[in-house]
Amino acid sequence: MNKNKDSGEFDEIIHSIQKIYGQDISCFDRGFVIKCLERITAENNLNSPESYLKLVLENSSEAKKFFDSLNITYSEFFRNPLTFALLGRLVFPMILCEKEKLKNNSIRIWSAGCAGGQEAYSIAILLDELLTDKGKNYKYHIFATDINGISMEFAKKGSYDFAAVKNVTLNHISRYFTKDKDGYNINPKLKKHIDFSVYDLLDGLTSCPPESIYGEFDLIICSNLLFYYNIDKQREIINKIRECLPEGGYFVTGEAEKYIVEKISCFSSVSYAGAIFKKIKQVR
Repeated sequence: MNKNKDSGEFDEIIHSIQKIYGQDISCFDRGFVIKCLERITAENNLNSPESYLKLVLENSSEAKKFFDSLNITYSEFFRNPLTFALLGRLVFPMILCEKEKLKNNSIRIWSAGCAGGQEAYSIAILLDELLTDKGKNYKYHIFATDINGISMEFAKKGSYDFAAVKNVTLNHISRYFTKDKDGYNINPKLKKHIDFSVYDLLDGLTSCPPESIYGEFDLIICSNLLFYYNIDKQREIINKIRECLPEGGYFVTGEAEKYIVEKISCFSSVSYAGAIFKKIKQVR
């Protein structure tokens, strides 16, 4: 599909999909949708994205494949190594320091759009390691959410093949995984701190995952997700995250998405190199 394709024609496609299947794909970034169309068109050996769209509008099973392709469920353990290094060495120690000042031993984290659970488990590994090594008896709970129910069931099992742990250190594997013939399983000790649930970040009726009871978190990570959506939806998601953070709370995004958050005045960058932000008091 020509990336300069007439806007009216593209909007007509969106309207047709909405009318036939009740699926609103207008929330996604237009360039992302076009790339998905071009990729699937090639996979189906069709001449043009237009021919594939014709198939989508006529075939409900093909339409489902197309809609599923727009909801990315890929993740890795310790994806964005710099970000996780900053979390372990800078952010989590600062959170613990603040908790000690407030005499509060409870840490709440939201992993939004966590796909197969690798992100949530990576966070839990770093936090649990820090607490154990420092001898701190703090309670921590990670609310991990994704719109894809299949991904959530997979994440709850905590079982991954050998290739999935390529970014995990041998020390972390020995402390937090058990090995079997198919791969590695997350230690139950770690799993008890994580609550996986299906949640749509674009749900306008709720401000946070219902399982979290109330929406105030010490840290929210929403990584490698924002750039799939259009500008309005990016703002909607960031506003929801902002409302769920107290002043001084941390927001982590993908390194390729850093520029999106930098435009929001209520966040300040924690590190020049990373994609970690802190909510600051807004000047009225």
